[in-house]
Amino acid sequence: MLARKFLVWFSRRCLFLFIPVGIFAQTHVSGPVEGVWSSSGNPYYVDNTLIVLHNTTLVLNPGVELYFNSPDSVRVYGTLLVQGEEGDSVLFRNLDTTSWRGIWFLNGSGGCSLNYASISAPLWGVQCVYSQPTINHCAILAKTVGIKGIYSDFEVSNSIISVGADGASDTKGIELYHSDANISGTRIYSTVNPSGENAFGIWIDYSEPQIIYNMIFINATGMACGIQGTGTSKSTIRYNLIQTHGQNICFGISLTLSSPNLLNNTIAVEADLNFPAKDIYLIEDSDPLIQNCILFGDGASEGVYDNPLGGNEPLIRYCDFYNHYQNVVGCSLGVGTMVVDPLFVNPPVSDFHLMRESSCIDAGNPLSPPDPDLTRADLGCFYYDQSTYVPSPAPAPVNFALFGAFPNPFNAQVELVVTLPQAQIGRISIYNQAGRLVHHFPVGLLQAGENRYVWDPLNLSSSIYWAELRTEQGVLVQKLNLVK
Repeated sequence: MLARKFLVWFSRRCLFLFIPVGIFAQTHVSGPVEGVWSSSGNPYYVDNTLIVLHNTTLVLNPGVELYFNSPDSVRVYGTLLVQGEEGDSVLFRNLDTTSWRGIWFLNGSGGCSLNYASISAPLWGVQCVYSQPTINHCAILAKTVGIKGIYSDFEVSNSIISVGADGASDTKGIELYHSDANISGTRIYSTVNPSGENAFGIWIDYSEPQIIYNMIFINATGMACGIQGTGTSKSTIRYNLIQTHGQNICFGISLTLSSPNLLNNTIAVEADLNFPAKDIYLIEDSDPLIQNCILFGDGASEGVYDNPLGGNEPLIRYCDFYNHYQNVVGCSLGVGTMVVDPLFVNPPVSDFHLMRESSCIDAGNPLSPPDPDLTRADLGCFYYDQSTYVPSPAPAPVNFALFGAFPNPFNAQVELVVTLPQAQIGRISIYNQAGRLVHHFPVGLLQAGENRYVWDPLNLSSSIYWAELRTEQGVLVQKLNLVK
């Protein structure tokens, strides 16, 4: 008997030792919930759909972890505050292959926010129905739709949205139906694997969103489309990188009954099959302004395709078209447009920043707001920071006595003075901070003594410029500060 009692005690003791300590800290939750949850209650196992009722508040503090084991969801009628922090997000996870149904902000919810939330493997990530939540610094990895808005003016910023899974079809990073959302600083990935299925970055249906400073990457076996717009006329789509790859059909932006402002976007398209990819596809009654954009193709693509039966009247100004079979179809290029290699840093790895020698620098509409470095607007979504350019001259000629500029800083004209002990052949050139030549003096023989030259920058903007004196003996550089 004593031996039997010892075996029972020993087996229970061993069982205790092999059970993870965390299992004793688990919290089971379901139905109506409210209050403040902290990481000390981790893990929170969701046994049934969570409901935040009207006039109640649920606060999730940093580090809280929720696990869903069935197709349940979080339904918010009151207030949900997810208060994660950088490096300590609030986690929403599924326990098995069952797709949970995401977070729903429903009619009546108010003051809701998701900050540093990580939402993994739901069928739909976040749904907004007659609600206005803010979504900031979140990672949403969903199977079909990242964020869906229905009559909701929500805000999403500085987040990552990735949609697509084996067997998924018609994936959409963000889907808007009568929702005037603000979308900024967000990376959107939309991918489908089954043959012939479609992937979209942002789907706009009779909505007027503001889409600014985002990066959208699409890869589909069927149709790949960065932004699909129907019935939008007041939207601004600006400073976005849109890169799409479709094995069948490929559009950067597709518009129907839509006339948004498309400003300073970089659009790159690539299609595998015979149907030409199109950077911008206009279907019916669409009159967008296309300005300060770079449209980059795959060699067989079309830049702007205007459906001849669609009644479209796009206005294309100050853009660069490159690597297309046809730059435009059914429409014409306007003032300031060019067809040159934009000289991206490394397109194969999606680095579409401009190289210093790019003709897209300072090539935007002169009436556009200046770039952050206070120079004329560049083309595309990434401006080239000219404030960081400093020339690297060769060793200075031994016979130069002086190379000066007066006055400096200056606001109208500057006088360049070269003093030499003996005559030499040389040339004076002026460069902006991107290293682009803006003026040169056709100098041949520089006389011994003082040589004076006056430079009038005319329509150039306030900035730092560099005067370079070059001869066979070497180079001297003088910094010029134009202040208007």
